[in-house]
Amino acid sequence: MPIMNGKNFYDLLDVMPDATAEEIDAAYKRAKATYGESSVALYSLYSDDEKDVILEEINDAYATLSQEAKRDAYDAALSVASSEGSGSSAHSGPERAVPGKAYVPETEVRQLIPQVSLKNPPVVTDTQNPLIGEQYRVLYTKLEHLSLKNSYKCFAITSSVKGEGKTITSLNLGYVMANDFKKKVLIIECDLRRPTLMTYINVQSNSTGTVDVLSGNAEPMNSIIQIEETGLYIMPARRHQENSTKLLGSQRFSNLIKTLKYEFDYILLDSPPILPLADMGIISRVVDGLILVVRAGKTPKDIVTKATASLNNSNIIGTVLNGADMPMKNYYY
Repeated sequence: MPIMNGKNFYDLLDVMPDATAEEIDAAYKRAKATYGESSVALYSLYSDDEKDVILEEINDAYATLSQEAKRDAYDAALSVASSEGSGSSAHSGPERAVPGKAYVPETEVRQLIPQVSLKNPPVVTDTQNPLIGEQYRVLYTKLEHLSLKNSYKCFAITSSVKGEGKTITSLNLGYVMANDFKKKVLIIECDLRRPTLMTYINVQSNSTGTVDVLSGNAEPMNSIIQIEETGLYIMPARRHQENSTKLLGSQRFSNLIKTLKYEFDYILLDSPPILPLADMGIISRVVDGLILVVRAGKTPKDIVTKATASLNNSNIIGTVLNGADMPMKNYYY
């Protein structure tokens, strides 16, 4: 059985149906690199035999789309299959962003979600420092294994104290999951006392967000934005809330997470630090696992120990060491 069954050739190469020959060439090179032997990220997701099958499918896609006559015939076949309602689709899985169009979520209340851009490219897209992106891909593969084994979908990303890089970790991890692995990912900003996600996004602030949703003044799908041309969605806090514990401890918050799990492949909560707040004790009860971000050379070991101990039996599934000098190159992870 094909590993990537259900996807057409455009999906396999991650290009739009109107892609140019140059775009198809570039996409083919990216796909080969992603599933090649040198990819550290995929070593634990697929066996060698499975990667061989994927590469064969990618080669078949390129052989067809890179030749004009074959591509015309393939496009015609796709069109016929679609018109006959055979179940084939030009886009399988999470719907891709199309320039000039907003994604329509698969919910009973179908409405347009505004598309926005990030102010700066995520560090995981830095071609000069490819190891950064590779480390985030490794992190994703570990989460994927947990998800497949335990049906985990919602993770809180936190730190012992502020300033350790939890928001940057949330953004880059979410971007890799959505852009590289084609998952439909939602980041919910839950650090309501010190929200910072809006500083990374090109979007006006006169809209609703997490605070409004948890206060009962807005609908969840009206408070979500999409990062253009990706499957990454964000519900920013939009405004700070001093009495965050009351909102996060409400039944509305628990119901929100349960509802959104049906809409998204993964949910990441950009959460407040564990110390000195009580918020993480509440958040830990509604998520499947916690990811602890620790900045190397800054946070004393006893602070990390005290922070994790304060969460009692919370499911801390892993730790991200941020700002650690890596011997082989000057990269950070």
